Amino acid sequence: MAKTHKEIIQECERRLIESIVTKDLNSFHKLVHPEAVYTDEAGRIFTSANRADRMVSSLIEFEIMDVLEEHISNFNTVAIVNVLNHIEGKYLGMHFKGSYFYTRTWLFIDRKWQVIAAVALKV
Repeated sequence: MAKTHKEIIQECERRLIESIVTKDLNSFHKLVHPEAVYTDEAGRIFTSANRADRMVSSLIEFEIMDVLEEHISNFNTVAIVNVLNHIEGKYLGMHFKGSYFYTRTWLFIDRKWQVIAAVALKV
């Protein structure tokens, strides 16, 4: 049985989170468009290239990234994901934890789904 768009996007989301937690830069680059734009919880804007550098940096370690809520809206070749995560980890060796709300925009391009924009908010 073929997967629905929602199931495909959920799988892409799972793979994206896994690539961030495990610092798998190769998988991350497959899932994130090279020109994607990311806005972090402080309002700083990054392209996917410099965001990837931050992701694999030894400055931040993600230990837990649990999905608390998720909503996916699909518009044929575009999907909008709103997700609330509980995250725990270390930043500069200091433990942190909290709830973060993310909005990610996925685009079906070149026969694959890729993130083209993302926004993070600490709640």
